[in-house]
Amino acid sequence: MRNKSGGFSPPSHILLALLLFLLASFSFFLGAYMFRTPEARKQKIDEYKREILSKIKRRNLPGPRE
Repeated sequence: MRNKSGGFSPPSHILLALLLFLLASFSFFLGAYMFRTPEARKQKIDEYKREILSKIKRRNLPGPRE
């Protein structure tokens, strides 16, 4: 919906804002759903710990350095 000046008419902006709001809300509630239980939080923390420890181990391996 373009007007004569080439810009979008206000209803399109309203729809775009509504779409972005719904997307942000969905993302927030999906994150809240995934971390709602202590077990899920602990599992995610353990994943992060494993990832960080593997990066540290890779850096500490003996080998040629630049």
